[in-house]
Amino acid sequence: MTVYTKKGDTGKTGTLKGIGSKTDAVYAVLGTLDELNASLGVLHQSRSTLLKKQVIEIQSDLFMLGSWLAGSPKAEIFGRHLAKKVAGFENYIDEMDAQNKPIKNFILPGGSFESGFLHISRTVSRRLERQLVLYFDKHKQKGSEDILKYANRLSDYLFVLARYYNKKGRGDIL
Repeated sequence: MTVYTKKGDTGKTGTLKGIGSKTDAVYAVLGTLDELNASLGVLHQSRSTLLKKQVIEIQSDLFMLGSWLAGSPKAEIFGRHLAKKVAGFENYIDEMDAQNKPIKNFILPGGSFESGFLHISRTVSRRLERQLVLYFDKHKQKGSEDILKYANRLSDYLFVLARYYNKKGRGDIL
């Protein structure tokens, strides 16, 4: 089997839902999901076992989201799964943010290896959220509210994680 199929040479590609233009909103979302997954994957190099566990969990969610958008029929089950994840993010955010130094100014992303890649992932996550809003504006689907909440909370979570792994906010470049 070869990596190239030549099917995409004309600007078309496909999912389980059928063939479409590579400019369709769903492919922008799927591409950004892939990019976010790849940026998070760099964090597997971290020494933190907890961070690696958290990243793998998020990556699994992103794969599930991609398969759902590509045509997997389990939307309702997936929406319930993400609703639970949102509550988990909120608990983690509250726990970690309580340990972070209070924010008095804007933060210039950087610092530790983990913090830097978490900030990159956070910005990709925010782009994903915007693309999901555009997609769902045109394609209302059951479960879309839960997906948007998840995407919004994910970027918040990555922001707080970045600060936490930057010496609990004391290493932020302000």
